Amino acid sequence: KGRVTSISFSPNSHRLASGSDDATIRLWDTQTGQPIGTPLKGHADSVSSVAFSPDGKTLASGVCVEFASSECYPGEIRLWDVSNAESPIQISVPLTDGHVSFGFVAFSPDGKRVVTASVDRTARVWNSDGSGTPAILAGHDDAVFSAVFSPDGRRIVTTSLDRTVGDDDSNELVDLLADDRPGPEDDLLTAEKTGAGLGLSIARQLSRGLGGDLRCAPRAGGGAEFILTLP
Repeated sequence: KGRVTSISFSPNSHRLASGSDDATIRLWDTQTGQPIGTPLKGHADSVSSVAFSPDGKTLASGVCVEFASSECYPGEIRLWDVSNAESPIQISVPLTDGHVSFGFVAFSPDGKRVVTASVDRTARVWNSDGSGTPAILAGHDDAVFSAVFSPDGRRIVTTSLDRTVGDDDSNELVDLLADDRPGPEDDLLTAEKTGAGLGLSIARQLSRGLGGDLRCAPRAGGGAEFILTLP
């Protein structure tokens, strides 16, 4: 009944998971548009991120950060077995480990690991079966927005409010504002712009790192369009 705060398609596109600020998760049949089963309950706060595993059998969900008296409450990640969408079950106890989480979650390509991003300036890598303790990726000077695995699963790239991108393979930080500031024709791509500017700036740097580019160009009839080119 609350606002939908996050969504994720299953790999086969037959199901959609949605997280809500009423602390629940719903699974949906994308063919009929109807909910499957009953809401998944367990979180105590707004569900800000949901993600299916590559095989579609596991769902990860995370809660957003709350603030009280200038202090952060620990976030949590929950893992659900959704192989039977009608009767999903929680796989393990909530994953916290003192992590103050934005609730951003993403699976590795093989589905064996989950990475989370946090306002405590770190990202953490968990076993997707809930076992063991997480590996901690540190190096940012401000809250970590998001994290993503490379296609081969060997590297993780993180983005942060400190306007850098971190790479856990080299642990180097790349200053997004160091070079190639967008000109007047595509100034929407600068991290100094409010709104989506930071995300677009990050996307441009990542695309250039792959030998491509992201630029903004006027569109016939008014407005603008973003053009992504990759080798």
